Amino acid sequence: MPALFGFASLFGMLIWRERLSISAGLAITLIAASGVVATWFSRAKPAGQD
Repeated sequence: MPALFGFASLFGMLIWRERLSISAGLAITLIAASGVVATWFSRAKPAGQD
């Protein structure tokens, strides 16, 4: 769900030329980066061959 807020903020910037504060931009970046890191570390290891 947090990713939707990030996309909504980006659409607001593109469509209505809204300006985000630096802290809002950093928060969006932190949320996106943590999602990428969580996905990277949660990948299953390949099963060993018997």
